[in-house]
Amino acid sequence: YIRHGPSHAATPRHTTPAPHHAHTTPHHATPSREVRTLRSSSTCNAVDFSGEGATVVSGHQDGSVRLWDIGTGAKIDESKPHANQVTSCRFSPRGGMQILTCSRDNKLKLLDARTLQAISTLSHESFRVAQNWSRATFSPDGQYVVAGSATGTVHVWETITGRCRQNLTQHQTAVSSCAWAPGTGGWQQVASCDKNGYINMWD
Repeated sequence: YIRHGPSHAATPRHTTPAPHHAHTTPHHATPSREVRTLRSSSTCNAVDFSGEGATVVSGHQDGSVRLWDIGTGAKIDESKPHANQVTSCRFSPRGGMQILTCSRDNKLKLLDARTLQAISTLSHESFRVAQNWSRATFSPDGQYVVAGSATGTVHVWETITGRCRQNLTQHQTAVSSCAWAPGTGGWQQVASCDKNGYINMWD
């Protein structure tokens, strides 16, 4: 859950400007090799592995979502749940039976991972997807979804009811990505980043 303050509005624990350049180089890099190529007819904006690592989901510029068999490289299924390009896609951490998609049509969708059919649509009157690579994600228990808006607001939805639970306002510009990490002592923490290079941490 997100811990509420007295005003029932979460506040950022810390705001940090992102470093201008940050990279690490392994001391003993092992040469890698390509083992398989998956080819689609539409530009791919996002991919994610299923929990068991046997399947990959991809989100595309044409608004479609595709499932791939890693062992054979074959396309398992395909659907077009969005009217505009898909910016992110994530398997649910709760057994991988749902897939979360985010799109430039300003909607999030929960798809049945077996059929790619939409189970529910998550939206808000102020939610606007800012970029072609905007990222939404599940909470670790799969009960919530978080995504950032072009308005600078970070939205949190309940996956079961589809209700928008929180609208977190601290960013001064478009939010491009969010991440959710488990915390300690009964709380969890969300990180959100914006196009000005700021990263906000939320309880």
